[in-house]
Amino acid sequence: MNYQDKGIETLLEGKEVIKPTGLYNIEDAEQYFKDVKNGTLKMGTALQVPPLDEYFRYKQGNFVVVHGLDNVGKSSLCWWLAVLANVHAGVKPLLYCTENREQQVAKAVIQYRTGMTLGQMNELQYKKAIAWFKESFGILKTNEDLSINEFLDSAGEESSKHGYNMILGDPYNSFSVPSGVNGHEYHLECCNMIKKHCRITNNSVYMNIHPNTAAYRNIHRDGIFKGLVKPPTKGDIDGGAKFPAKADEYITLHRYTEHPSLWMETAIYVRKVKDQETGGKVTPMNKP
Repeated sequence: MNYQDKGIETLLEGKEVIKPTGLYNIEDAEQYFKDVKNGTLKMGTALQVPPLDEYFRYKQGNFVVVHGLDNVGKSSLCWWLAVLANVHAGVKPLLYCTENREQQVAKAVIQYRTGMTLGQMNELQYKKAIAWFKESFGILKTNEDLSINEFLDSAGEESSKHGYNMILGDPYNSFSVPSGVNGHEYHLECCNMIKKHCRITNNSVYMNIHPNTAAYRNIHRDGIFKGLVKPPTKGDIDGGAKFPAKADEYITLHRYTEHPSLWMETAIYVRKVKDQETGGKVTPMNKP
């Protein structure tokens, strides 16, 4: 039926219009359509890091995977991104970091925000930094081994009480897994739970995830990095391809920790940006 030939009013004349509750109401998209049409669509927030802003933006309500080998700085990157998101997007992060003591996490966050170590601060600077942290950040205690479901429930409860809207789970493989479950189905269900949490609460969820065992055996055969482990690919993630499939943004972090001179150089590969019309894009191959 061609609606250009016959007006919608004529087609519906004399008919009772029933709007099924399970269907999307197209009128809800009007503002989005207008913004796209007029070029006024709100972009993701640039974090004011020029090399990174072209490829990655903070977007509220997204599921972001940060992937990489152990000891390359994944946790530090997540804390740094959380500080930048707080400063430039006004978000209030809630961190759950089982591989680092809470006081060490808080110290790193404060030092990222101030650009000073605690020892460099005078008493007034120190008091202001502590006050900022209390107002701007939260840390979930790691006294118990939480499942993903319990973690999301706790984060949701704290969010509703205190206004947190950026949630970090660090790392994914520290969450408890019920015994006897099918691994593929369980990880898929966890991904779906995270996506549902983002959709319902509009919280952003960042998840720090390690690679699988095979990634540690994938080494450079020649060149300046000969003998060193290559950056893991999306397929190298622990838990399988369901994570890059479900994520809104997917970041791989890599550092050649055993290289004599480049061990401090951190490479950030942006390997997925689901919604590129609001900013961000994939970094070129081999050009993090």
